Amino acid sequence: MFKKLMLLTMAVGALVAFAVPASASAAQWLDNGEPFSGDRTIELEGHAEFTKGANGVTCNQAKFTMTMQGETDEGSVTAFSVTNPTTECVGKGELAPCPPEQPDPENLPWPVTVNANQTITVKHIQFKATFLFCPAVQVAEGEMTLVPDNSEEIGTLSGTGTALGEVELNADLSVLGANAGTYGIE
Repeated sequence: MFKKLMLLTMAVGALVAFAVPASASAAQWLDNGEPFSGDRTIELEGHAEFTKGANGVTCNQAKFTMTMQGETDEGSVTAFSVTNPTTECVGKGELAPCPPEQPDPENLPWPVTVNANQTITVKHIQFKATFLFCPAVQVAEGEMTLVPDNSEEIGTLSGTGTALGEVELNADLSVLGANAGTYGIE
């Protein structure tokens, strides 16, 4: 009898354990610390570079426009450009003597996801970098993980990633204007 009672108790305990839902919250965007509905757009600007071995380009005034979709973990990069690429970008390695021209973003928008570990992933990064006196460089299927300086009040995002497993991507970006510190993630 005692064994049957113990087995019944364990069975009920197992059922209760599986019936109680997990209390983990989904990752999402925040506006002033609260979830929001609709879309929000922020402008980001800063240092961005891509390298393949000893060759690459560093730009000091790369600009990105990112749209965040409220009540979700989704968003997108809808624009990418460089302010004055001939003066703000520098080639290295074989690209050092070649003044860069405006990069040509392709396949926009690039999907963005908020992750449970409070990072942001940008996928399908694709652009063509052209240069005076050097062949163009195609960057395709890039993915970058961005880490906010403060997940509740994002002022800057820093990140690394790769494109086709051989091109390294790096960025240090600041949220521009009044939106700095307004948006966050959880």
